[in-house]
Amino acid sequence: MSASKKCPNCGKWSRWNQNPTDRCEHCHSVLDPVAVARQEAREQRRQEEDERFSIKMIEIDPNDPGICGFSRESG
Repeated sequence: MSASKKCPNCGKWSRWNQNPTDRCEHCHSVLDPVAVARQEAREQRRQEEDERFSIKMIEIDPNDPGICGFSRESG
């Protein structure tokens, strides 16, 4: 059994697979713009959390002065 949804843009009914990216058969607008916005916000939050909890490392050259390396003795 297939589902249908009324397009929020043109008001005509279209087949709907309950996928946020389903589009109207008539005007090609997204049938569920609220779900699309929710999905984009979720992806953005996930990306922000990944960036917040990532550790960025720098490479220390062994030839740099002693102040750059914490475990070396000053020479």
